[in-house]
Amino acid sequence: MLYIGCSQWNYSFWKGDLYPATRSQHVLNYYSRKFGCVEMNSTYHDRVEDMVMINWQKNVTSLFRFCPKFPKTISHENKLLNVEKLTDDFIDSVSLLQDNLGISFLQLPLNMPPENNYLLDNFLAFINNRIQVSVEIRPDWLSRPDVLKECLTILKKHKAGVVIVDGAETVQYMNSIKLTNPTAFIRFLSYDHPTDRARIDDWVNMIKVWQDKGVKDIYFILHFSDKPNVPAIIEYAMERLL
Repeated sequence: MLYIGCSQWNYSFWKGDLYPATRSQHVLNYYSRKFGCVEMNSTYHDRVEDMVMINWQKNVTSLFRFCPKFPKTISHENKLLNVEKLTDDFIDSVSLLQDNLGISFLQLPLNMPPENNYLLDNFLAFINNRIQVSVEIRPDWLSRPDVLKECLTILKKHKAGVVIVDGAETVQYMNSIKLTNPTAFIRFLSYDHPTDRARIDDWVNMIKVWQDKGVKDIYFILHFSDKPNVPAIIEYAMERLL
């Protein structure tokens, strides 16, 4: 299944363009009928109240998927050390999304040294496949083949996926990143430049290769700045990828 979405669902400048000028409580429902997924950065910043999570789940279509980001208290503040209670709380919270829960993704902190790879190993072992997890590897790790190989081995060991960031910092390492489970999670950074479309075309070819190889679920999530032509970029991506 190919899920295409964005980094949030409630950009005010979308109203009247990507979707009608509707009341805020209806925006998520409309978004879920146009897109297949959304990246949930709200879970990174703070715990989402249970009733809010339940209401979100009730307002989307059955095939829609939420992709929550692990809280910063787990990844950036405690750097995966002694986070068992925080992790259990996160899993309990996102599980309220029921069948609409997609991949939960972990962003490793910039100041986490490669020598602490064992913490990622322990963390994924603690999760024990209770939810689907993909991990965004930091750019400085990507530049070290030995460290990257070790990290990808840990992900594969725990049946976790890898988050692929298509951006200025990471594009040079794209060919070094290999899938570690039957899913793909792409965070596509748009720069409001004509090359965005060429990069999307490249992903069309890559996704076809993955699908032919039996990759089960592919998430393609667009990130962009607040500029007027953003809807055109989204429409292009959906036209080419779907």
